[in-house]
Amino acid sequence: MREQVGADLAPPVQLGSYVSVMEWREQSAVGCDEAYLEAQRWIEAVTKKNFGSSDFRSALENGVLLCDLINKIRPGIIKRVNRLPTPIAGLDNLNVFLRACGKLGLKDAQLFHPGDLQDLSTRVTVKRCSVCDDDTTMPDAVSPAAGSSVQTLRVP
Repeated sequence: MREQVGADLAPPVQLGSYVSVMEWREQSAVGCDEAYLEAQRWIEAVTKKNFGSSDFRSALENGVLLCDLINKIRPGIIKRVNRLPTPIAGLDNLNVFLRACGKLGLKDAQLFHPGDLQDLSTRVTVKRCSVCDDDTTMPDAVSPAAGSSVQTLRVP
């Protein structure tokens, strides 16, 4: 599906290939870093806004730039963008953006999950040993025993 954008913004683009870098990467011999850079350049050209971060994920994690992008493609599709600097506001923006993508005809398989943009640097991985009788936890540096499970917990 081709979405027409204003002549002053960019030529017609296939929205799905930019929304889902993962899908695009599977169909291309170009590396992930190049795909991210191409998507970043396109988003900046359409929105006329700078990413503000060299990290692709962190620049999009609050959803504001994505909401601005889709409003440039289809003005008014998102009525309100939550600009509060909180994780909940970012999650709200990402969900609004993904719903707007659905309104434009994109399928769930073409989109990312909001958790894909979460900052993983504040998470701790706890490995619980299921061969132990108690709730013994092992530090990350220790390999889990056979049959153990791995859980990721959010650090406040």
